[in-house]
Amino acid sequence: MQILFTSVSETLQAFAKDPQWRLEGQLGFIAVLHTWSQSLMDHFHLHCLIPAGALSFKKDRWISAKESFLFRIESLAKAFKNCYLQKLQTAYQTEELIFPGNTAQYQSQQEFEKLLQSLSKLQWIAYAKRPFAGP
Repeated sequence: MQILFTSVSETLQAFAKDPQWRLEGQLGFIAVLHTWSQSLMDHFHLHCLIPAGALSFKKDRWISAKESFLFRIESLAKAFKNCYLQKLQTAYQTEELIFPGNTAQYQSQQEFEKLLQSLSKLQWIAYAKRPFAGP
């Protein structure tokens, strides 16, 4: 789970620093781990509650986001995918991963590389809802 939380945090903070999103500050957020889908199937994902803005790096002012969105969701999904897969690859190379049960086949470097290739070809989805009471 550390890879999941770290990838989300690093991706969100990178976007908050990037001038194209007009924040250029430190983002705060709360992340909650969900492990099951509504049908009780394994479905590990995070729900993040993010304020509509960031604290300036000098910590002297609040920088509000655009009214329509915080970050472009397609860009966020792509950046998260790249970050997550890089961390997964690193964890494999440093033998930090374990492969119990159904995942045992991925202990083989060839099978793990196939897994990474298949995951990198997929479009990953991030979902965002409008703020509860406005930004």
